[in-house]
Amino acid sequence: MKTMSASHAESAKVTGARPAGRRTVDLMTRTLHGLMALSFTVGYITAESERTMALHIAMGYTLGVLFLVRVLWGWVGPRPVRWGVLKHKVLSIRLLTQPSASVQPFLMRLQAPMLAGSVVLVLVCMLPLVLSGMSADQDLMGWSDLWGELHDALAQGMLMGVLLHVALVLVISVLRRKNLALPMLTGRVRDVGPDLVRHNYTWIAALLVLGILAFWVWLGLA
Repeated sequence: MKTMSASHAESAKVTGARPAGRRTVDLMTRTLHGLMALSFTVGYITAESERTMALHIAMGYTLGVLFLVRVLWGWVGPRPVRWGVLKHKVLSIRLLTQPSASVQPFLMRLQAPMLAGSVVLVLVCMLPLVLSGMSADQDLMGWSDLWGELHDALAQGMLMGVLLHVALVLVISVLRRKNLALPMLTGRVRDVGPDLVRHNYTWIAALLVLGILAFWVWLGLA
């Protein structure tokens, strides 16, 4: 009896120590997401002034590095961030043609393809945005003005993708009465069930942050 009581007490202690909900987004993915958002935001804000042009260019190079990291992470990272999963979510838009007895099932089917589509739009614009900015900065082939106009157009396209993504998160969160942005902050949702990602990849996230800081020092930002 004492053994069983001790076992229950130990189980309760372990359960109490475990964070509420389940983990759906690892720390590495959240760190990468945050750094990309920071780089684009700062780069966009500093684009119009000559005084901040060095910072703008540095953020562009940073965004390019982060894009390459995201491509690699899409191949070796946990299953939720894999390219195959993103493709599957985009193609799940075909499920919207199925009849729904209520609004809730329709919103569940709408969430994945719409959010994934906005992510694809942002990623598609990202590499050409960085390359066109580099070409304008280096006056590649003497077409500085042309590269600059293309760079501005791509920046607007990426901004639209970012705003669409944010708007979708907000709208679907309100309609479903569930904070879809929370997992990108805490890595967890309050649902009951198994974790979607087994590891947090904390050491990889730390290496990414240190690498970006070292990159900024090398660029002369610190």
